[in-house]
Amino acid sequence: MKLGEIARRLGCELEGTGDIDITGVRGLEEAGATELSFVSNRKYIPKIKTTRAAALILGRDLPTPEQPVLWSDDPYTAFARALEL
Repeated sequence: MKLGEIARRLGCELEGTGDIDITGVRGLEEAGATELSFVSNRKYIPKIKTTRAAALILGRDLPTPEQPVLWSDDPYTAFARALEL
């Protein structure tokens, strides 16, 4: 599924390209180059630089990473809903 479609279904604001094919959803450390991950706790911000995730779901109070982002008021819930997709 395209990242833009995921953003639309989750009601998240997309920053970056929505044309990326997302094949799965995994944790920050396990995510691969075609997977979506999330950060809901500021203590995991340093791990954003080393993740291989194609895109991230982030809280609006977190810094913008290099990857495309789905901005959410509740990243944990958005991630759980992404699992259902």
